[in-house]
Amino acid sequence: MTEPNTSIDALDTWFILGPEGDLGPVSKSQLVELIESGAIAPDALVRNGYSNQQWLAGAFIASAFAAAEAEPTDELAARPLGDFVPNAVFDAETVEFQNFLGADPVLRGKGTAGVANGVLSLRGRGRRLFALRKRDEHIPLEQVQDVAVSGRVLRFTVADSGLRQPRQLRLLRLGSPNSAARLALCLPDSASESGQQVRADTQSYAMFLEARGPAFATLAIMAINFFVFVVCGFSGVGWLKGNAALLLDFGGNFAVATTGGEWWRLVSSMFLHSGLIHVGFNMWALWEAGRVAERLFGSGRYVALYLLAGLLGSIASINWQQDLVGVGASGAVFGVIGGLLAALLLRPDLLPGTITRKLQTSATLFIAYSLFNGFTHTGIDNAAHVGGLVAGALIGTAYVMPMGRALAATAVTLMLIGGGTVRAVVVAEPYGDELAFRQFLSSYPKAEARLNDIALSLQTRANTLSPQELLRVLEHEMIPGWVEQDTRIAALPRVTPRSRSLRDNLASFVHLRRESWELLSDGVRRNDASGVEAFKRKSAEANVAMEGIKAWIEQANKDKGKQR
Repeated sequence: MTEPNTSIDALDTWFILGPEGDLGPVSKSQLVELIESGAIAPDALVRNGYSNQQWLAGAFIASAFAAAEAEPTDELAARPLGDFVPNAVFDAETVEFQNFLGADPVLRGKGTAGVANGVLSLRGRGRRLFALRKRDEHIPLEQVQDVAVSGRVLRFTVADSGLRQPRQLRLLRLGSPNSAARLALCLPDSASESGQQVRADTQSYAMFLEARGPAFATLAIMAINFFVFVVCGFSGVGWLKGNAALLLDFGGNFAVATTGGEWWRLVSSMFLHSGLIHVGFNMWALWEAGRVAERLFGSGRYVALYLLAGLLGSIASINWQQDLVGVGASGAVFGVIGGLLAALLLRPDLLPGTITRKLQTSATLFIAYSLFNGFTHTGIDNAAHVGGLVAGALIGTAYVMPMGRALAATAVTLMLIGGGTVRAVVVAEPYGDELAFRQFLSSYPKAEARLNDIALSLQTRANTLSPQELLRVLEHEMIPGWVEQDTRIAALPRVTPRSRSLRDNLASFVHLRRESWELLSDGVRRNDASGVEAFKRKSAEANVAMEGIKAWIEQANKDKGKQR
């Protein structure tokens, strides 16, 4: 039996039971080595030195490997029954009182936790407003139930706590996983009815994950997204904020370009991201939902779900807005989450009950928050989110429903993709010059700079140039240059509402500059001084148009700062 007030630091002590007495002590790691080497037979008995719990060596090694290799299930890992060490002492250590769907019902902030004389003692600031002084809480161990550990966090419930809850949930964050494990061994191994169900469901879920194998498809998709992000980052797209023009060059989803024949952008845009936070958040959400969905549906059907949801998300995006470059995996990620949620709502028996309810709740909260955030902030492509979510829900339904309903869900998905594609072409047609206008914007500054250099040269040589030389420069260099720019932009009237003000002001400016130089040339040819005055008036009108261009650029920079 365990001695009273045994130090919890000495609990990793094991003995091998034999006919002539116990052999040992050895540590757990040494015991594993002895069993693996064959020095101890699988049917031999081993005993913990303090708890006196006995194991078959084969069962012990299997348990050790399962604990080491099992993938985290997002549930706190329930401690095996029988590990409780009565009368053990845990000297007070620093803890943080954690939140779970609200604050700890009794204490907050940092404090201490310790165990002695059958009592769990907690010390911290109370929940009352402006509570500065720390208070003590003493919980008899017989009231502690459902102890579980995950890393540095220790979870337990308190029965008959005196509060409204019949079982009060508490979460403590200790300084290290070792401290959390040691404290857990000092607490009882009793479980409430609901705690027993959670424990059984957690173990069943872990077996399900292990039996289905690693989520290779999810990991591969994440790797591709991160690889593309790094390549784009080194290519100048940007690490924290993506350059829209370069993202368009890399395959961003832009309505006019996509519907103009570059349909591959619907897929390529799914693997582009506009910054580290963007790709990081999307890949975190994909891992959380994807590793479950892949095991549930199978890798092939999971990849089909991801791609089809992302495809419909991209189509919805260019139906909703035609003047922004859409990038990101969020449509596909929403599809994975929607598919998983639909499957678990229609077939809650696919996973253990408590796991199903947890996944349903977390998926619903994620969708609600993300959509609310998208509708209340600019720069977020909520259409892609909704499109991906709808496609994912339909495909998830098809995966778990009988053949008739599955075919109906599949048909609706394909109709949405087809109908959305046709509509995208129709709504993008009035803005068919947008892409050419953006190309004009990229080449215009260089052309304007060349013409301004010519104008500056004429100004500096004004006193030495003959009228014939001035006329030659105007008619062969200056005026043809402005005519070319005026002709180009005049042929591009079909731009998006976002570009309309910029295009109109720039077209007006270019045309006025052309007219001003033509008036000057006409005055020089006729040797009429009024041509100079007409030139000045047209130049002043062009400057007014330039103010409109500056206002558009200033507003665009403000809007860019608001994007997320």
